[in-house]
Amino acid sequence: EKMLIRTLIIDDERLVRQDMRRLLEAHTDIAIVGEADGVEAAIECIEATRPQVLFLDVQMPRASGFELLERIDVDSFHVIFVTAFDRYAVRAFEVNSLDFLVKPVLPERLSRTVERLRRTLAPPLTTLPSPAAPPALVRLTYQDQIFVKAGRHGKLIPLDSVRYIRSAEEYTEIMGIKGRLYITAQTLQEWEERLPEEFFRIHRSNIINTRHLLRMTNDLSGSKSVYLRDIAEPLTMSRRYAAAWRKRFPIII
Repeated sequence: EKMLIRTLIIDDERLVRQDMRRLLEAHTDIAIVGEADGVEAAIECIEATRPQVLFLDVQMPRASGFELLERIDVDSFHVIFVTAFDRYAVRAFEVNSLDFLVKPVLPERLSRTVERLRRTLAPPLTTLPSPAAPPALVRLTYQDQIFVKAGRHGKLIPLDSVRYIRSAEEYTEIMGIKGRLYITAQTLQEWEERLPEEFFRIHRSNIINTRHLLRMTNDLSGSKSVYLRDIAEPLTMSRRYAAAWRKRFPIII
């Protein structure tokens, strides 16, 4: 028996919703459980219909698609963003490996997205296939936005607002402005490989944004205390990373 994928279409334009419905109905395993014209209507519809997949318009007049992510449990849904072409928005999706479609949505591009959905949502096989290679990590620029979680909710934050990134067992914690703490699934090693030159690893557990560096003081042990903007408690730069720091920033010691 074919598995049906419960799908909700969220877009403020009625004609766009009609077009998306028509395109999705060509795929017989997509069950469209509802439509919504904005964030408030989407929340009501999500509670009533319990979809598995959201086709979510990004640019809506009253509240953006990203504001919806800040109000729902992002782990409960597979979200496909739908956006009018905007190279900055598209870049944000690409660097965070988020699924997206560009308007006008083309049938063949939608077909590829639906096929990925089928593979993602398919029940596990008795004999597990060999795992697919993880997607290549895209190198970030200082102007990029990164996808983070605050509790169960998701949002994009500017990379330049990040004070530091620290390891926390199976995930990493991101310290943003005003002491806001977020969570990401990437490891500290993955962040180190992706971050631009403004970021520097000062400890096996911490990477700092050097643009927010206020001062450093030397400790008796040979390590350093690192003070960042908006962060009351200093971070420790271990002796191992202090040597690398002196090579990279010979003036700031």
